[in-house]
Amino acid sequence: MSKNFANPAIVLKLCINGLGVSRCLGHHGVQVIGLSQDQNLPGIYSRFISEIWKYNGQEEDMIELLLQKRDLFDAPPVLYAITDAQVLALVAHLDRLRDHYLIGLPPKPELVIRTISKKGFHKMTDQYKLPAPQTVFIDNPGEIEQIAGKMKYPCIIKPEFRSPAFARVAKQKALCCHESKSLVAFYHSFCQADPRAVIQQWIPGGDEDVFFCLQYYDRSSRPLVSFVGKKIRQWPVLSGGTASCIPVDKQELESLSTAFFTSIGFHGLCSMEYKRNPIDGQFMMIEPTIGRTDWQSDVATINGIPIPYVAYCDLAGVAIPEISRSFRAIKWIRWSADKESAEQYRKQGKLSWWCWLWSIRPPHRWSVWRWNDPKPYLWGLGRKVRKKLRKIFGLGGQARKEPDRNF
Repeated sequence: MSKNFANPAIVLKLCINGLGVSRCLGHHGVQVIGLSQDQNLPGIYSRFISEIWKYNGQEEDMIELLLQKRDLFDAPPVLYAITDAQVLALVAHLDRLRDHYLIGLPPKPELVIRTISKKGFHKMTDQYKLPAPQTVFIDNPGEIEQIAGKMKYPCIIKPEFRSPAFARVAKQKALCCHESKSLVAFYHSFCQADPRAVIQQWIPGGDEDVFFCLQYYDRSSRPLVSFVGKKIRQWPVLSGGTASCIPVDKQELESLSTAFFTSIGFHGLCSMEYKRNPIDGQFMMIEPTIGRTDWQSDVATINGIPIPYVAYCDLAGVAIPEISRSFRAIKWIRWSADKESAEQYRKQGKLSWWCWLWSIRPPHRWSVWRWNDPKPYLWGLGRKVRKKLRKIFGLGGQARKEPDRNF
């Protein structure tokens, strides 16, 4: 693979999100280095990764590794954060990193922290008079019982910050609650890791009413590229991550997103998630993603809009090529999660197998499988086969049934 650029790129995690970023950059001839603290990630096996830097521990260890490697390059690498925790770690050490790496983030760390915080974001939507659902915040466990008794149901509860501590104890990132008992139970499942939580008005509609706008802003807070899509299904249903999605033409959502990010003076990769109320058609801002690509951002790349590459060109001072969206709407599908989601809808009588297959008909791309980069998929397939054999032969106990998040 030819390397056409002086500046390499460093992708800070090689999960499905990082794999999509790596493929986008590698396809355009950028040298990609991957960081990993976990060997069970598909991106490690991608042919677009030229080198793997391993580290043990948390985000502080990642920062120390980056500082140890800072003098290895003739031209500063472009950094791509993949998780909120990584974005916050970069922000905390911007002064130490900026002389050695190119980082798409605003110069004021407090702007990033405030926007990642769901409480801070909610205050911003009030300030700029942008549409957002009613929201209640919890700061300590003593508040949950009283708040649960006053809420209108259904409602959504999720952590204020999706921290590594939360990820270690929570089975899902949010929960749609129909009564106070489930609200209190879900809160107690993660509050010891972090008591800060958000309870949000439930907007009617299903997975197919969730939309998103993916963007990149230059140092002058000008949007250089935008892409709007909608989810087909989520897993877990109604409150989970994207299982399948498709591009859509919704200029209204691009305008709303641009109004928000330009108002706050943002620089870097970002996205905004929306929920459409099917009763009145109004879109509500649900939450932003700041300083990194979103889980399903590869849907933009496969439809001709290579957002990570546009960010690279801007940060590295390379001319941005003309880009145009594919004339076909190509779906992005995380196969195992979409199958689980479809199965739940089928059991509820809301989706037949035939309708499911029709909803993911070609043209589509799987999140992991690609003809020009098959090893991540083959690794995942082998991993699933080994799990199945261990289960059949009684080795390692009974595994919990759930889709592989990295497959």
